[in-house]
Amino acid sequence: MAGVLVGVGGCAPQAASPTPAPVRTPVDAVTFTPVVGQRLYVPAYSQIFYADDQRTWDFAVTLAIHNTDEAHPLAVQAIRYYNGDGALVREYVAAPFLLPPLATHAVTVARNDNEGGVGANFIVEWAADAPVVAPVVQAVMISAAGQQGLSLITDAVVIEETGKQ
Repeated sequence: MAGVLVGVGGCAPQAASPTPAPVRTPVDAVTFTPVVGQRLYVPAYSQIFYADDQRTWDFAVTLAIHNTDEAHPLAVQAIRYYNGDGALVREYVAAPFLLPPLATHAVTVARNDNEGGVGANFIVEWAADAPVVAPVVQAVMISAAGQQGLSLITDAVVIEETGKQ
C-alpha cells in the first residue's frame, strides 16, 4: 500500500491534450423524414447565489446530449442558450446534424462567461426518422477555487413531443 501511495505522490499532473471536436454529418433535408422528436428544457446555472442575493459563484457549464439508442442516429436540430431573463444568449447549431448511435455531443459555457446568470437554461430540439430510445440530456456545472469545489447536474424536461418513442 505504501508503494502505491509513493507512486501516486510522485506523479506530476499531466496536461490534458485537447480532444478534437468530432465531425458531425449534416442532416439531409431531402431524405430525412422525422417521425419522433422532442423539445427539451435544461436548467443550467452559470452562476448561483451564496451567502446572500448579492454574491454569486460562477460555474463552467457542459451540456451533454447522449444518444442512448444502439441502432439509430438522432438529428440534433437546435441547441439554444438563454439567460435568466429568457433572452437568447447564443445558438450552438448552425445546421441540423446527425448524432450517431451511443454518441454524445457536448457544448460548453466557460466559467468566466456569466451572460446566462442564475436562471440560465438551454432549449434542445432533436428528431429521429425511426422510433428511438429518447436521449439523456443533462447539464453539468462545475467550479473550483482553492480547496473548494462545487458541482451540480440537472436533467432535461420534455416540453414538447412529436410522434411516439
